[in-house]
Amino acid sequence: MIFRHTTMNARKSVLWLFACLLGSQAEAQDAQRHTLKLRGKDYNHSTYCDLIITGLVGLRPQAGDTVVVNPLLPEDTWDFFCLDGVPYHGRLLTIFWDRTGKRYQKGKGLRVFADGREIAASATLSRIIGTLPEIPAESRSSRKSGK
Repeated sequence: MIFRHTTMNARKSVLWLFACLLGSQAEAQDAQRHTLKLRGKDYNHSTYCDLIITGLVGLRPQAGDTVVVNPLLPEDTWDFFCLDGVPYHGRLLTIFWDRTGKRYQKGKGLRVFADGREIAASATLSRIIGTLPEIPAESRSSRKSGK
């Protein structure tokens, strides 16, 4: 269903963006009036992204330093996917599935990294649990101050 929704609405969003970025202001306003009925520029709003992140990829937010990834994507559907740079409890997560290990050159299977360090892995597209690494004291103070 998500694939069908994405393919049906992608063209509408691309047309809206082209009209706004490349066209005249009048064309952009006309495109906006037209596409608002068709989800407009905001079709990729947070609900859609949430379905991809927590559903297909399977990142399940937890309290504390646990990372749970439980993809809903059937194993024989895609050869690879990557969700990169996800802020999570003061770290950045990367989650990828690489059936052959050749796409991302980090090994076969489902892998989860926090700040570049592998914290969980599975040879199959299945539920995995990892523990976030400690944040070094010097990084902790710079992250709090926003530096």
